[in-house]
Parts: sequence; C-alpha cells; structure tokens
Amino acid sequence: MNSRSRFRMKALLIGLLTAKIGVTLVYLTGTVSISEFFLTQPAAIAQEKPAENQENKTKTVETEAKPKTPPPPNVDITAVLKRLDRDRKQIERERENIQKQRAQLDTLKQEIEEKIERLSKIQQQIAADISKQEAMDDKRKKDQQAEEDEKIKMLSKVYSSMKPKQAAAIINKMDIEVIQKVFSQMKGEQIGSILSYVDQDRAALISEKLAEKKLIQTN
Repeated sequence: MNSRSRFRMKALLIGLLTAKIGVTLVYLTGTVSISEFFLTQPAAIAQEKPAENQENKTKTVETEAKPKTPPPPNVDITAVLKRLDRDRKQIERERENIQKQRAQLDTLKQEIEEKIERLSKIQQQIAADISKQEAMDDKRKKDQQAEEDEKIKMLSKVYSSMKPKQAAAIINKMDIEVIQKVFSQMKGEQIGSILSYVDQDRAALISEKLAEKKLIQTN
C-alpha cells in the first residue's frame, strides 16, 4: 500500500470517527445541528490533507537528493586467479626456454673456442713444418751448391794441370754453363791458352758468357 492509499484510508477513518462523535454530541446536547457538523468536517479534512502532501513531497525530495550508490562490479575472482596462474605459467615456460637457449649458446661458444684453439695449433704446426721444410731446402741447396762448387774447383784444378789442347778437347763437349763455372775458378792466361784450341764459334760463345758474368759481378 502506498502513501496516497494510506492517507485516504486514514482520512476516511477520521471522518467516520468524527461523524460518529458528532452525532453523539448533537444527540446528547442538541447545541449543534447535524448539517452544520457535516459542513465543517470537509474543511478539517482539507486542512489535514495539505500537511500530508507536504510530508510526502519532503520525503520525495530527500529520496531524489540522496546520491545513488553504483552497484558493485560483478567480478569473477576465480576467473581472475585462473588467468593470473596461466600468465605465471607462461612466463615460467618462457624463462625456461631462455635458459635452455642460453645453455645451448654457451655450449656452442665453448665448442667454437675449442675448434679455434685446435685450428690455431694446427696452423702453428703447419707454419713450423713449413719453416722446417724451408730450412731443410735451404740447407740442401747450400749443400748442393757447396758440392757443386767443390766439383767446379776440382775440375778447374784438373784443367789447369792439363795441357791446353787436351783440356780444349774435353771443353768442346761440355755444357756452356759448366764451362763458364770452371773458367770462373781459373786464371785468365790458362783460359786463353785452352780457348785457343777450342772451336772458333764455341770459343766465341764461351768468351761472351764469361764477359757477361764478369760484367754482372762488377755491377
């Protein structure tokens, strides 16, 4: 039942009660007529009604002025916790993957460093072998050169001790380069006496080679 209905019910009860009391008084005293009594009742009721309306308006204004509290948001705590747990597990998986990749990189780095070290040792060994081989080649060349020089010296002594004609007979059959080296160890008069018995063209070529070598040595 709303306020308006309660007011009407209250006014009706008051009116009935007042009418009953008035009738009783009139009947007992005879001072007020029944018509006068009933004419004054609506005025009394009308005066009471505005007061009731003013009270209802005051309550309505207070109700409208009172700030409305927004309803609390509907949050599913279980869903939030599940989502947080899922995110945490995802982060843990990513962290484990990063740690695995880092371990793989460390292993790969170690393997590369070991290979570089082995290659460096191999390179050093190759360089040492090359140096050793070059040293051996140089020694062999020096030994060969020394042996050849010894042979040239020996031939020079042999040809110097021979008669020029006999030496010329052998030189006519020898290689020009060898003759050049043999004559480089002999004196000029010995060479001249031998060349006098050598074929003319061959003697000219030998003389030319000896001149070139002497010119090179002088420069």
